[in-house]
Formats: sequence, C-alpha cells, structure tokens
Amino acid sequence: MKDSNPQDAPGINKNFSPDDEVQQVLAACGGDVEAFGVLYQRYAERVFRYIAYRVRTQAEAEDLTAQVFLNAWKAIGRYKPQEAPFLAWLYTIAHNQVINYAKSKTQNTTFTSIDSAYELVDTSRYNSPDERADKLAEYEELRQAVLNLPADQQQVIFLRYVEELGHAEIGQLMGKPEVTIRGILFRAHESLRKHLKRESFFGEAN
Repeated sequence: MKDSNPQDAPGINKNFSPDDEVQQVLAACGGDVEAFGVLYQRYAERVFRYIAYRVRTQAEAEDLTAQVFLNAWKAIGRYKPQEAPFLAWLYTIAHNQVINYAKSKTQNTTFTSIDSAYELVDTSRYNSPDERADKLAEYEELRQAVLNLPADQQQVIFLRYVEELGHAEIGQLMGKPEVTIRGILFRAHESLRKHLKRESFFGEAN
C-alpha cells in the first residue's frame, strides 16, 4: 500500500453509480489510496451518524469515526465484496469499535447528561423549554431501549428511521431478503413496546 492518508485523496466525486462504487472498492482492495478516499468521502457522514447514536458526545463520535476508517484501510485487503456490501462492512467495524471503546472506558456508552442529546436532536420546532426537555427525555429513553436490542435490530432501526431507507434498500445493504428485514423490524418494535410499556414511537409496525 502507498504510504499516504486516504482521507486526503484528491479528485473526490461522491456522485457515482453502483458500478463506479464497485470499481472504487476493488481498487481500494488493491491498495489504491485515492479510491479509498472516494469511499471515505461517500460514507464518513453515515458512519459518524451510526456511531453518534451510540456514544456520549460529538467529539467521541468524530474520533471513533476516524478510527473506523483507519481500521478499514488497514483491513481493506481482507474485505470480500461478495460477502457484504461495503457500507455494511463499515457498520460492522463501527459496531465493534464502539464496543471496544466502551470496554476500554469501563462504562456504558450513554450520554452523561440529557443536555448532550441537544447535539443529536433538533429541538427548534418545540415552543417551550419544558416541551423541549420532555422530548429530549423521550428521545433518550428510546435511544437507551434501542441500544439494548440485538445488533441486527439496532442496525435495521437505525437504517429505517435515521437513514430513512426503505425495506428493500435495507435488505440490499445488509445482504438479506426484504421479508427478513420486515421480520427483524417487527421484532424490534415488539421489544421496544414491551420495554417502554407503550405503543411504538414509530408510525409503523413492520
């Protein structure tokens, strides 16, 4: 591999087709730092959001996102495109990175204060401070419940309601049939209803 930083790769173009992405992935697997830089620019924000939902602060999410891509670059030669989409592979690295970070800190990956949820939640549409505080508390309760779900349910919830992807898109990303995604989402909703002892926060059951 070339001794260079993939995040600094020139000639970045995020608007490329799936075929273009395959070419970039294959080139990156061969040690092309510029190709990996294209993939970084395409997916860094999505990996950041995936991590930010699980840790306490924006700074932690930024540091862990950088580490995910560093680990991905180191392991890119072992990535097998036929086994999982590239973004799903990145999410797996991110999931493991968050778990390892939590273990190293000997603490749960939760917000230290409800105030830090302001970094991730848009409260501008709520009129009063009390209403904003209630919504933030509700959000944090839901977030903690989601973090107690199995990893596949967490990922489907994230992709459906944070990334706002359809069932077919999620299935393509995770390499699973659409009917399987609907089943995972249904089980996640049922678990959340039982844990929160209320109807789902979400507007659909599957």
